[in-house]
Amino acid sequence: MYPTSVYQGSYTSPSFNAIRCTLPNCTCECFAPGKVHIRTCDQCKHGWVAHDSLTEAQVIKVRKKGTKHGTPCQYPRCDCDDYVKPQTVFKATFSSLTCQKCRHKESEHRLKTKFDKLKKDQLEKAESFSCIGCSCQGYQRPDSSVPVEGPKARLCTDCSHHIDAHRPLTDTDQYILASLTTASQLHCHSEAKKDGHQRHSNDEEEDEDEEKEVDMTTWFEAVAMDPDEIEEQSSLKTCKCRGFGVNSDELMKACHRYHGFTIDLVSPLLPSIQCPKCQHYLKDHREPTEDEEIQRTLDRSKVLSLVKTVGLQTSKQFISHKAASLLLPNNSTVQQMVFSRIQDCSASSSKYQVVCSVLSKPLSKLLFNTINTQKDSDISQNIKTGVRKRRSYEGATSVLPTTPVKRRKSDQDVFIASDENQDVINTEVIRKKAKVPDKIISGIIDNLGNTDNQISILTSTPVTVIDWCPVMKDDNLFLAIGHTKGQVSVYSIHQNKSTALIIKGNPTTAPVTKLAWFSKKRKLYLLSAHKNGRVCLWQLVDNTSLVFIQDICNVPTKVTAVSVSADAMYLAVGHVNSTVVFYRVGSGSSTDEVKLSFINQTKIAYGAVHCLAWHPVTRMVAGGGEDDTVTIFYLRSSEIDHRNTGSITHYFSPKKYEPNLDIFSKCCLLKGHVSFVSALTFDPAGRFLLSAGWDGQILFWRVAEISDIITNNDDVTIMECTSGYVVGQRSSKVNGGINKGTLMATSLTVLDDILFVVAKVTVGHVYVTAYRIPEKYL
Repeated sequence: MYPTSVYQGSYTSPSFNAIRCTLPNCTCECFAPGKVHIRTCDQCKHGWVAHDSLTEAQVIKVRKKGTKHGTPCQYPRCDCDDYVKPQTVFKATFSSLTCQKCRHKESEHRLKTKFDKLKKDQLEKAESFSCIGCSCQGYQRPDSSVPVEGPKARLCTDCSHHIDAHRPLTDTDQYILASLTTASQLHCHSEAKKDGHQRHSNDEEEDEDEEKEVDMTTWFEAVAMDPDEIEEQSSLKTCKCRGFGVNSDELMKACHRYHGFTIDLVSPLLPSIQCPKCQHYLKDHREPTEDEEIQRTLDRSKVLSLVKTVGLQTSKQFISHKAASLLLPNNSTVQQMVFSRIQDCSASSSKYQVVCSVLSKPLSKLLFNTINTQKDSDISQNIKTGVRKRRSYEGATSVLPTTPVKRRKSDQDVFIASDENQDVINTEVIRKKAKVPDKIISGIIDNLGNTDNQISILTSTPVTVIDWCPVMKDDNLFLAIGHTKGQVSVYSIHQNKSTALIIKGNPTTAPVTKLAWFSKKRKLYLLSAHKNGRVCLWQLVDNTSLVFIQDICNVPTKVTAVSVSADAMYLAVGHVNSTVVFYRVGSGSSTDEVKLSFINQTKIAYGAVHCLAWHPVTRMVAGGGEDDTVTIFYLRSSEIDHRNTGSITHYFSPKKYEPNLDIFSKCCLLKGHVSFVSALTFDPAGRFLLSAGWDGQILFWRVAEISDIITNNDDVTIMECTSGYVVGQRSSKVNGGINKGTLMATSLTVLDDILFVVAKVTVGHVYVTAYRIPEKYL
């Protein structure tokens, strides 16, 4: 309602209704918010309430009336009938403008304005108005023990908010709420400090408030271990704040601060509000420009960047290490993304609950939004990628990628193989695909907590482990559940309805510790591992029943890890006593039957085996556990390899005269973790191995380097990690934050260039987190 020139300091007397000061002997013709005290006029130093929307003739009349009859004090419970000037004032200051009689401010001595009348009416009806900052339904006045002039005399005893917050929403309130709520979803684009510490306040009370409302997004930010990547991360100068920090108290304070202001007055002031999280301004939380989005995407492609994380409630009493299971869609076997977790029921209930989040097919297929944005001729580029062909156990040709080395003399993106043997080199045409936007991935992960997508399964016995079948059959999803009494139950999920399958057989009563599905000969099979060391094989029949086939036990100790190879020909089983047993999944007496046969067993250094992962192409197995290392096992063929016969490598090899047996043997130790290794996975193309441990580290291992060790037939070789990231360092006490817990990853899954991590950090919560994998690994 005031011209822009007023706020900038140059004022011209307007002829319309302006917000003029009503105090006598004041010539202020329009309110201008102060730079320090925004509710004090920057021109006349009088308060906001003393200004009213009046014409020039009306304000002259009000001022004359005040001069003639006096200006009574409008402060609550004050009986002063006129303003008395201080007798001696050496210098006019803000504190000197007080009444000599009642010691209240000069702006409190005035004739009643429209805002005075509105405020009085609202105060009388405060008990019937809900609070604008919380769920309080009405103002509760304090009792007589609270001093009338004390600071708590006007605070609600129910919500501790000011009485002015209990009033109906005005247009200005709605404008403020809409602006702050919108900014809470926008990233900050201000320049961050080099040390990454953006907080200005070191008050311990603020740290306590942050502990009450935990923001795990900052906690899951990955910090590079490689010095070169640390330099790349430090070059990302944009603030890490992912949304303007607002809660019910902040919204109430903002509305209370600008109470009575018009939208025209508030609009230029609102952008200067500071964010409680990063201390940057509201105007810095905005949508990125096209150039900023391109630069941000380019910078994020160099490091492991966080896309989205969501926390879901789960059981506080974990019986099993794997209390949650995530299944991602693919183009062939599964068209839906599903996630399940064990959750506690009410204390009075004797049932146990498994909550399943099943996303719709259209929403799940958004993960495959890799349609080319340009013509094929424009986006295709010729890249020569070195590929070695090697013989596997059964004589089939397996492909292992080699480490590419870029030619410095060429201006084109042409790569040659770095292998000294210079085996067969194939040329492939690789087409760039449009990556799935971060907004789509964030929306998909947020939908995992949507109650509309959830299905609850109740069981009568405690649940120890759950696992999704990676293959859909007749548009049905299958969820296997293990129990403490050895039972295995399977549920068919179709159109948001669950149906229990008939279980035929109960081979053991020992608790189920691990479950694993696999498909062979177009049939689905389930493996259940138990605490007594037994591994049971089940077959899914007609989508209605689960039939027991076989059980086998070579090590009578608790099974802690189970994994089946990608071609369903081999099975690896890890035990609590550091033993890893390998089985062949072959045909039985009948061609339709599947049987498990023992191959051999080996060990990790010490402790339990927590996880096992198979390479998608070769007979390579990675195992991790309590020895803080990743152990690589490989199936050596009985065929004699004459490629290096007569060479120096063959002459000096310690295994030159030892026969190669058809067994899995330990060939490499990957060192880099300083605590238990809890999750392992290979990317679908077999280019790199990912490992996660209880130390919060996510490490990358190049398969090409591991395959070189296997080819040389050397003894067990130790390889140190040179590239990885640490999760949980952004909120440590050293960096000025709060340590929220320890990362305990239960599963890792790679889909295109996205890494999905399911982890436990705090008691009673499981987190699903998506990261963008750096391009140098792809």
